[in-house]
Amino acid sequence: MAKLKFSAVFVSWSVLVVVLSVVSFPKPSHPPPAGIDKLVHFSLYLAFGIIAYFHPSLNWQRLGLVFIFSVALGFCLELFQIKIISRSFEWMDFFCNSLGAGFGIMISGFLWQRKGGS
Repeated sequence: MAKLKFSAVFVSWSVLVVVLSVVSFPKPSHPPPAGIDKLVHFSLYLAFGIIAYFHPSLNWQRLGLVFIFSVALGFCLELFQIKIISRSFEWMDFFCNSLGAGFGIMISGFLWQRKGGS
């Protein structure tokens, strides 16, 4: 049952990230603060790593797979955005996605080891 709950949360988060990445949003009336979009990218992918911590049978291999999945998803979504009129591929977005995923995995790995994982 715990694996099913984890899977539901992980898949739901993945779907949310995909939807937010492919939907075109209207231009805001005021420009957002500089760099806020990069912070959003970092945070969305940080969550993948944090969610991984709650896998019922966590190990380093699973953490690695979550990282690879997150980086691959980020890259594929950036590529897909080339086809969307109001979106574009940005290397810095991909970098922030990957950095966020990496930090999330490091946080989960640190917490897991403190809990007695090996």
